[in-house]
Amino acid sequence: GRCKNLSYLTKGLTFDLLGPNNKHVVYCAKNGLLDLIKDNADKAIHAMPAYHVIKEDNVECEVALMWTKGKEKSFTFTNGLCQSEGGTSLTGVKTAITNFVKKQFKGEFDGDLARAGLVYAVSCKVPNPSFANQTKTKINNPELRGIAQRATGIALDTFMNRRPNDFKAVMDALATERKAE
Repeated sequence: GRCKNLSYLTKGLTFDLLGPNNKHVVYCAKNGLLDLIKDNADKAIHAMPAYHVIKEDNVECEVALMWTKGKEKSFTFTNGLCQSEGGTSLTGVKTAITNFVKKQFKGEFDGDLARAGLVYAVSCKVPNPSFANQTKTKINNPELRGIAQRATGIALDTFMNRRPNDFKAVMDALATERKAE
């Protein structure tokens, strides 16, 4: 699993492994996080994920998002480590998604509903990571919330402006979800 995740976090990195029973496995994600999202987005509503990378000071944040007809699924990484409990960067992504959807619907919109069917990933590179626990399952760096929120906002604005048909399909799907509640 670690090799597979690392291939998503480093575009073009290839792991060629020989496992039990001489089973040959190759992990390579030529498009990085975009491949992670596509590999996990069953029944996608749009063809290409919303995507953006931002660098500020010594911090880099990469986000990719794709709405599906399935369940919400998120992936959080910091310096190549997976944070199964998320943390500040995931909070920033969720905040940006909620704010963006509320703006589109001109008012209140539940954050959980805004992420209905969303498959998304955030990967940050930070010089001094601060983890919430020794198992490093949650990142605590406060600056990651802001940079992840900005990167997500840019990704969503770009998605809306460059792929209006896909954007409309997502908004229609969210409107349908809202009516169903």
